[in-house]
Amino acid sequence: MGLALAIGFTVLLNVTIVSAVAWPAWLPPQVTLACGSVTLLLWIVALFETRGELRRIAAEQEAKETGEAIETQATNEPTTDPLDEQFARAQQQYIRGDWLGAEQTLTDLLRQDREDFAADLLLATMWRRTGRLIEAERKLTSLERREAAAPWQLELSRERQRIELARKPTHGRAA
Repeated sequence: MGLALAIGFTVLLNVTIVSAVAWPAWLPPQVTLACGSVTLLLWIVALFETRGELRRIAAEQEAKETGEAIETQATNEPTTDPLDEQFARAQQQYIRGDWLGAEQTLTDLLRQDREDFAADLLLATMWRRTGRLIEAERKLTSLERREAAAPWQLELSRERQRIELARKPTHGRAA
């Protein structure tokens, strides 16, 4: 699809340039104007499509950096554990930016399984992303004290660094 769009855009752009600049008598002015308008429209559509794709990739990268698994497509095998399904739903809500839904799903999951380390870490990450830095920091401190924290040290330290960056007034953003 992308290749077809690129080829079509290139052909239209070349026809527009040739008919407007190099060989003006080749096509009537109305056709040249139509080609130019369609070229501009394709460029704008591609710009917005690329912008949306870049946002999706950034969200996936953020989730990967915090150690969370992302289910990008459904598998053929149904998940048998309802807690796993609930965690997957919380991840999807998090990725979509549905903070309230993700928090409710994670809270419900943690009521059922207080030892779910990944759910607790995702909750701390979500709190940081929504600006609830004190709660996120408390959750991380609690997680670091658990016996199960050993395999999660990298993710915990990265999340702690992100909280510190979020505390800085500009933390890399233009004012």
